[in-house]
Amino acid sequence: MAAPYHKRFDLISNSLTSSHFHSIARFPDSPNSFTRTRKFPLNEVIYSFLFKRGLTATMEVYHYLKRKGSSVMTLSKQAFLSQRKKVNPEAFRFLNLQYLSHFYTQDTPKTWHNYLVFAIDGSRMEVPNSKENRLFFSQNGNRFGETSVRAQTSGLMDVFNAFLIDLQIDSLHVGEKNLAKKNLLSSESIPFQAPRLVLFDRGYPSLDLIHFIEKQKLSYLIRIPSTIYQKERAQLTSLDSSVFLSCTYSRLRTMKRVEPELAKDFEANKGIMTRMIQLPLENGQMNVFMTNLPATITREEILELYKKRWAIEKLWQTVKNKLKIEQVSGKSPVCVYQDFLAQSLVYNMVQDVMSHLNQKETKKKINENIAIGLWKDQLIDIVLEKDDKEKLLRFKKLEEDILRAVYLPRDLQRNKRKYKHHNKYKQNQKPSF
Repeated sequence: MAAPYHKRFDLISNSLTSSHFHSIARFPDSPNSFTRTRKFPLNEVIYSFLFKRGLTATMEVYHYLKRKGSSVMTLSKQAFLSQRKKVNPEAFRFLNLQYLSHFYTQDTPKTWHNYLVFAIDGSRMEVPNSKENRLFFSQNGNRFGETSVRAQTSGLMDVFNAFLIDLQIDSLHVGEKNLAKKNLLSSESIPFQAPRLVLFDRGYPSLDLIHFIEKQKLSYLIRIPSTIYQKERAQLTSLDSSVFLSCTYSRLRTMKRVEPELAKDFEANKGIMTRMIQLPLENGQMNVFMTNLPATITREEILELYKKRWAIEKLWQTVKNKLKIEQVSGKSPVCVYQDFLAQSLVYNMVQDVMSHLNQKETKKKINENIAIGLWKDQLIDIVLEKDDKEKLLRFKKLEEDILRAVYLPRDLQRNKRKYKHHNKYKQNQKPSF
């Protein structure tokens, strides 16, 4: 019997040959791209992105044609790169949207108090140090005056279902809050069947973001730093109470500069009512959270939920160190967008397989690094297989191989982190492909 994720894999494969997808994959100024029959058609170009190993273009071509069954190399490096440059990065966003839409409408997603729980976080990504990228993404300097090219990214993740819902990529000059708004707007294209709750860390709290979230009819849980809303916090009478965040002159002045239209709404409403929850720490300090969740959900439940935000921190570690998302195959901003968005789709497909297999293991967990390596190695054989029965057998073999790489989670003692210089080749982060 086929697993639910098999249908989603087939959905992606079938989409690649549709005329609608061809139109999405073309750049607006190149309407004739992918209209002729070639040795390296669009669907195979997309596969080459998904199965990317981080090798030279020549070796990428060699490995792909070898797995495809070609006995000799009939595709030049130049032709390979020329075809890839024609792909609009939005094609990968479209495929990811299709994949996730199928899951949220055909499966039963995991929820918390009937909420789909998401987390938003930003991360700076390394990109090739080319002139184009320096102009587009800007440079990140250090105290010695040395600069390196970095892209600012922002991810929206479903923490219980382990999917990367949306990935935004932009210049370092674009703030995380603005990218977070783009994450939420982009996610509106997915037909979610339950109310949504978004978790934020200390870099996000602001009146304009809260107003935006409530306007989108979402719930939020935000950890706030000790330096803001001090007047309101001084008025708190309990560890869990409602408070009115007034729109003071200084807050309004900043808002008028950034979002003038939003400032007009605040002048009329005078502020926002929110719920503040405090958590006393052992060192005498206080962690404070803001939320618009109802009082029926207790303070203890909310504080326990915030710990789940750690999932998005693990996501960045996976895409950077295991999927090697920063090993971009070209030097232009378009190549950066292509590879980043393609690997976000790969991340979701791998997590889908792991979620399915983890249901069979009650105590043990799947080794994510090994699962990624096996997925990269075997899925090309699956998508190129024409016979349905043989394809199902290949899926089962992939599952069996992944299930051999399981481990028993250990609750280790938490010690203070030790910082030390690393060797070039790390012993605890070896690549799986």
